[in-house]
Amino acid sequence: MQKLLFYIIVTPGSLRFLKFAMWSMQQRADIEVALVANGLDVKEQQFLESFAEQLNCTQIQLPTNKVMSHGAALNVLLAAHQQPWFCFCDSDILSTDDDARDIPLTTELAALSSCEAMFWDDSPVKGLLGRCNQWPDGSVNLTSFFCVYQTSVIKHLVDKYGVGFENIAIKAIHDQAIRDNLKHKGVAAVNRKLDTGKALTVAMDIEGLAFEHAEIPSLLHIGGLSSWILNGDKDLVHAEYELSDQDLYELADQHSWLYNARAIEDTENKQFYLRRQQRLAAARFCFQLISHFVDNTPKPRHDLSNVALVAKINQIEAGLQRYHAETS
Repeated sequence: MQKLLFYIIVTPGSLRFLKFAMWSMQQRADIEVALVANGLDVKEQQFLESFAEQLNCTQIQLPTNKVMSHGAALNVLLAAHQQPWFCFCDSDILSTDDDARDIPLTTELAALSSCEAMFWDDSPVKGLLGRCNQWPDGSVNLTSFFCVYQTSVIKHLVDKYGVGFENIAIKAIHDQAIRDNLKHKGVAAVNRKLDTGKALTVAMDIEGLAFEHAEIPSLLHIGGLSSWILNGDKDLVHAEYELSDQDLYELADQHSWLYNARAIEDTENKQFYLRRQQRLAAARFCFQLISHFVDNTPKPRHDLSNVALVAKINQIEAGLQRYHAETS
């Protein structure tokens, strides 16, 4: 099978920390990378162009001086895309096997999503957010971390239903079939908002198209790093940190940097807040691990009982070591 072209959208401040992951994706036998500049300043744009030349890959500049939303950026890319499959992935997804050809793609599938964040368990996530892989009624939903769509199919749906990859409030959707389908899926409130690509997933369901969410063994999604780089407390990177089971599996109390008063009050949505806390704790740990290699800041420690999670952390460190050894 011909290599799949994957768009990786690069936001301000992220490139120097996530080059190792993007580089690993370009090493794969089944993927070709296209780096997409989203709101970068002149200096970082030049940095990206130099990195794209190093990777021998395509580099694209979005028509914006500010950071464009994920969905809006994907709409721009889709409009100009001509290849049979439209593919994109987050910038913090690491490939652990150069020779892998394990993307479970068939011509019967209209779309595929993958790459849950590394610190999540296997339980389904129901809802309307980008990370939700099921609708409230338990039917299949696609996430927005790593996606492959049949280009002709998705462009047809955009034209027919008047929706794209953008985040969109249900009340702003004019197609009645989509709104009716959402009600069947347990989404009744019109003031709710659908995250990246969710409206297109509904359109595929209406059309009777096949799509699935499946994990890919050779890919590791760190999760939350771009958000941490944009919005996280950068001063924490200079502090000692030990990631513990308590950080990941127990809602934080008021003495913790992870404390969220709403999480304690809203007992009906404990799992939602716990996953948000996991994302934050793991993002800090992984960012500090990466920063240790990039800026020689203190290396974070961990005291974790989850053997599988420790193995993933070791894979990230191995990926960092390999990148710096082979590109320095």
